[in-house]
Amino acid sequence: MFVVKTVEFFSSVASVEYDVICVTETWLCEDIDSWHLFDDRYLVYRKDRGSSSNSSRRGGGVLVAIKKCLSSRKLDVPGLDLEAIWISVKLNYSKNMLLCVVYFPPSSHVDKYVQFFLLF
Repeated sequence: MFVVKTVEFFSSVASVEYDVICVTETWLCEDIDSWHLFDDRYLVYRKDRGSSSNSSRRGGGVLVAIKKCLSSRKLDVPGLDLEAIWISVKLNYSKNMLLCVVYFPPSSHVDKYVQFFLLF
């Protein structure tokens, strides 16, 4: 089943000119390379469930794919134990966009939401 969904996803992405693609509930693990999902136009940032403290559970994970023609970099946000990726994307010479993709499992305690939203 994974192979079929991977091929469908890759074909869908390859047929459209998206600049940024954000995905939650990726269900990816370190055994699955990003090139199975995206062609060489994209720089892919991932946080798989296995790389977080919730590694004993299946599912989860987040991903951001950004066209390589856009200047981007992953930011490390210390002190957060969340399935989240923070990316800075340069829009022009003086402006950057901060992009965050986060996954809250359905069983997340309210403290996780508070921890995340108090960042702002």
